[in-house]
Amino acid sequence: MWQYVIAVVSSLVVLGGALPLYVGILLGERRFTGTAWTICSATALMMAIAYCHTAPLAYVGPSICTFVNTLIAFACMTWATRRGICSVAVFGMVITWIGLAAGGLALATFLSRMPSAVPYALYSAMAFDAWIVGGILRRLMREPDPGGMWADAVCGAGYAVGMFGITEHTLAIWVLPIYMSFVSLVFISLVQWRRTYPLKGGSMPPEGDLS
Repeated sequence: MWQYVIAVVSSLVVLGGALPLYVGILLGERRFTGTAWTICSATALMMAIAYCHTAPLAYVGPSICTFVNTLIAFACMTWATRRGICSVAVFGMVITWIGLAAGGLALATFLSRMPSAVPYALYSAMAFDAWIVGGILRRLMREPDPGGMWADAVCGAGYAVGMFGITEHTLAIWVLPIYMSFVSLVFISLVQWRRTYPLKGGSMPPEGDLS
């Protein structure tokens, strides 16, 4: 029973960590391109599906909530676009979302029939996420966004909390929460470092720029 309590708490922490992002989108302070949203959503969905096939139900809450965060961000961007606060191709993103849903269903069906492929799907999703992280790190090296510090810290804390509920000690179960916690720690450390030793000149690229 306590495992599910930890799962609920860690999931809520991951969701809560994205609240500053939602507020920033609604206020027009955070901007995402459709491409960036698609890449992040596809990666989060693939990791969630693969991890759901890898780990018991009590462990998968944070990974599912990571994907849910991208859907809530989409809803916020749609609302902000209708209000004229930001501008994104909502129709194109809806079509993309439908494609993601179809691809997610196909991946879930494939992994159900091929359990031996589950770890490879998870590791592939994490490798793709690491590529995204590399782009974000380059952006943060130019000039980190202090506003993202809280969200990264809380998201990483959610995965860290979830690790206290893990009782099955296998690589496939431990690797995702350790990876996500480590990435968040790297983000926070880099932001704090750049705030202590700021770069002279340079400009902050638009939110969602992964290059």
